[in-house]
Amino acid sequence: MAEPGLFLDRYRRYSRGEDGVCIDLRDNYRSRTEVVSVINYLFRQLFHEATSGFDYDKRSEMRASASYPSLEEAQLTVECHIFTVSPDPDGAGEPDTEGAGDGQEDTVALERLELEADWAARQIWQWMQEKSAVYDSKLESSRALAYRDIAILLRTGKQSLNVVVAALQRYGIPANANTSTGFFNAPEIQWLIAALRAIDNPLDSLSLVALLRSPLMGWDDVMLARVRLVAGGSYWHALCKAADSAELGAVRQAAVAACARIRRWRALASRAQVADLVRGILEETGYLLYLDGMTRGTIRRANVDKLLDLATSHRATERGDLFGFLEVWRAWEEANLDLGAALLADADAVSVMTVHHSKGLEFARVFVLDLGRQFNFSHNGPLLLERTTGIGAHMFDPVTGQRWRTVASIAAAYADKREALAEEARILYVAMTRAKEKLILVGTSQKLEQKVHQSYQAHVPGNPQLTAGWFFAARSYLDWLVPAWVRHPAGAALRALAKGAFDGHLFDPEGATLSVSIHAGDEAAMGAVENHADPSFSNLSIDDIQARLAASRHPSEGGPRAVQIRPVQVRGVDHLYAKVTATDMRRLHTALSGRSRHGTGSAASLLEDPAFVRAHSVSPRERGTAFHAFMQRCTWPCAAEADAVAEERDRLFAKGLLDARLASALQVDDVVQFLRSDLGLRMRKAACVYREQPFFHRIDVPAAMVRRCLSWRRA
Repeated sequence: MAEPGLFLDRYRRYSRGEDGVCIDLRDNYRSRTEVVSVINYLFRQLFHEATSGFDYDKRSEMRASASYPSLEEAQLTVECHIFTVSPDPDGAGEPDTEGAGDGQEDTVALERLELEADWAARQIWQWMQEKSAVYDSKLESSRALAYRDIAILLRTGKQSLNVVVAALQRYGIPANANTSTGFFNAPEIQWLIAALRAIDNPLDSLSLVALLRSPLMGWDDVMLARVRLVAGGSYWHALCKAADSAELGAVRQAAVAACARIRRWRALASRAQVADLVRGILEETGYLLYLDGMTRGTIRRANVDKLLDLATSHRATERGDLFGFLEVWRAWEEANLDLGAALLADADAVSVMTVHHSKGLEFARVFVLDLGRQFNFSHNGPLLLERTTGIGAHMFDPVTGQRWRTVASIAAAYADKREALAEEARILYVAMTRAKEKLILVGTSQKLEQKVHQSYQAHVPGNPQLTAGWFFAARSYLDWLVPAWVRHPAGAALRALAKGAFDGHLFDPEGATLSVSIHAGDEAAMGAVENHADPSFSNLSIDDIQARLAASRHPSEGGPRAVQIRPVQVRGVDHLYAKVTATDMRRLHTALSGRSRHGTGSAASLLEDPAFVRAHSVSPRERGTAFHAFMQRCTWPCAAEADAVAEERDRLFAKGLLDARLASALQVDDVVQFLRSDLGLRMRKAACVYREQPFFHRIDVPAAMVRRCLSWRRA
């Protein structure tokens, strides 16, 4: 963390004329006056001596010095959108990350970010459809808004960046994000690595099958199965035998071509560098044209270019051959390293980045998302070092193993939290000052009405500054924004949530104009479309499609660029869920059947008590683990009788297939009840039962149901 105290100490001394002269750099040549005014309005309340170490007053606040044409009255440059979500049915409150590690991603917070990102993507898509304009200071005139004029800023990176990029992709919006993941797991990279592994060792059946199933070969599951029936053992041997089998027909021809291609690539690998081998594969298969036809085709091409760069740099190593490159790749995978998806140089794409990486940059339009995510204060260790209070150590009893917090550790944690909150306020300042023309603040709150009601106590009467107690009690950026906006004339939507608590006192905005909007959480997720870029593909004739293919040529290729053609997505269908988790199905079944064994539908009731509380009782998790282990290892079919199940349990225990803990946790009645159910009867009568299958089932929806749902929505 930075040490602003060093700067503040000199600032105070120079302001008093000691040891130097203080020159305040107040002029802002980036942002519109309207943006600067709102930032000044907010941080006059947040920054003062008790919170940040200095007063954000007329001397230190920004002064708008950029030249922009005047706005129309209907245009607002600063917007704040707050999404409200209903209480979690499992009884969880606001997602709490206090005490979580830096690498921990809160699932609930990511789900809320996904809603915000989808809403932001829809705003961007609408801007492009409306052909919005921005002011270009170099041209001294307005021009059409480009994707590169837009940035989406986040406090945290890691998975959060990927969530936002995925939302933009659903709307066909190009995006650049300096993520730390996404390269190794990209399908276009996995296909090529599988090809290289199969070339290096055709006896690697997994890689060989992945190569055949990939777009590089284009096989389907039926072809793979027919080859597998030819011979057992190595799939390469089966493939070679299939190439000599006249009975396979078209599959034989495909096998002959695949064997010839793999042998040709192996010969090339023996005399060429890895990068040259990859280029040969790309040229022979037309792989890049296939990637162009996929979503995010440009970024997928960039990922392949990045792989070529890695292969080229490997040439200078001691083991520069294909085997050596794959060994290095395997070491990266085992170390869980990832390089992040490739970035497009000078591409017209929305920039998605953390606030930290945005320092020094500027964008015409800026979204700041995830303002409702709670701050991460990590004080889990037994020893805390803090620059002002010193060492804060816990008391530890080596005999009992117990640990207590001491006064010193509490003081150090408190001081560290104050510094962290002051740093978070400075980060918010950096995020908001990246905007040139339009700033959009977005956050999600579960208890917004309660937050508004409490925010009336954030100021001392007659003082527009937030009290130090309120400032340091904040758990998210919204805890600072809501008290500031509720006292602004534009905060009527917030004040309407707690009319009885409003004391009638508003602050002078001093020219700061903004809009504050409140949305229902499900509103953010409405209207997502797989491909917004061109919804008219389904109405094109063959001649029109051929004309588009001829007109769409990749700048670096002589051939036509592949164009992905998709049917128009149906929007506005209610009660047809595209994805339902097994947990959702279990909860729904429990709620409908009323057979909850725990007496409550909340997930909190499923949490285990500490071992010293539950003594020798069995937890729900242990019962489930024992049931799964028994069904996985029992002799099948198993008789649906209690004595037979108990006998099979004892047999598994005697053979060491169930340990004592699982054997004692197994509920025989649960097994018998399942075996006598409709599903259990079907399984016992089946000729073949697979013990492990993915938790995924496709449910075809009749067209009549879709039309009926649409008619309900219109009504």
